Amino acid sequence: MSSPDALLLSPVELAAIGAKHMPYALLGEGQELALTNLPHSPGRLFSFAAFECRLEDDPRVDFMACALASDGGRSANFDRKALEREYPQRGTPTPDLLAAWREPSPAAGDTEGLWFEWDQQPDSTWRPFLFVRAADARWPEERSSAQFARWLDWLTSNAEPSFVEAEVRAHVLDTVERLPRDARVLHLASLTPRGVQAIRMHVSLSKARIEEFVSLRGWQANEALQQGLQAISALPDPVGIQFDVAGDGLEFCDLEIYAESDPGSDVRWRRAIDWVASLPGTSPEKLESAIRWAATVGVGERGAVLIRRVSLKVRCFPDGKTACKAYLGFSPRWISAREWREASDPEIGVRESGLF
Repeated sequence: MSSPDALLLSPVELAAIGAKHMPYALLGEGQELALTNLPHSPGRLFSFAAFECRLEDDPRVDFMACALASDGGRSANFDRKALEREYPQRGTPTPDLLAAWREPSPAAGDTEGLWFEWDQQPDSTWRPFLFVRAADARWPEERSSAQFARWLDWLTSNAEPSFVEAEVRAHVLDTVERLPRDARVLHLASLTPRGVQAIRMHVSLSKARIEEFVSLRGWQANEALQQGLQAISALPDPVGIQFDVAGDGLEFCDLEIYAESDPGSDVRWRRAIDWVASLPGTSPEKLESAIRWAATVGVGERGAVLIRRVSLKVRCFPDGKTACKAYLGFSPRWISAREWREASDPEIGVRESGLF
């Protein structure tokens, strides 16, 4: 069966579609209005988006939209002038980096996508943030560290004024060298927009190697991280972890909880959900709403669907404290009439129809 075709939309258009399906427990009073203030720029490049919801007593909802080369986002038109107006600050997602991604080059080819993230501020304004997604996630096993260094330098040369400073660059390269050979670099983000000289790294790593890796970065896995690894033992391997690189140590380790399935019916999720529910500050109502998000639903005219996925993230700190978030991902897609009939057939179901 053919894959669904992507719909390329602007950030505010994607947010408007997704917000219509958001549970009130997660969206909260005033949040839908705040989402209407998201920018239209850089244009209709984005095929996937996510709401970032805090599972503690914090009503803010951040928003992310992803432009993927595989969905045509790299070749779509973008409004450079509008982007320059909305991102004049130092270190924010720049027109130069987006333009460079669109030009044929080995480094641009190593970049599968750009994740634009907008963090909501207390005054309901949005602060931009950029993740860069590696193509095929083939570092370090199938690509050399020298090639990774060239990719990092390409990002730096096309960000204004710098994606990463020289001292931090050395720590990033050292981190890649220390990754197990079966690990994969998935995303990088410069923390310059937040006033921090650091790189946020998201890597895919075997669950059995996570404790060893964090120990190489100067942190012995504590009880919270160990409990998390036990809680996700039934979920697919490898898993995503996220951390900041600024020096030799780790200030935290984010543990991603994800499978391409419905956490409400897939028993593999149960232990992980119970663990998140047990953590201090987790709102049971928010968590329950998040795990009900995963589904595929019809939107607009016949032939368009909204594929919804959910992941959870637990940030583990060295002192044993934790912080939890849910990511409510969604992607509007066109499907054929036959795929629509199969997706609507209760005897077949959306998942079995091949939409995932």
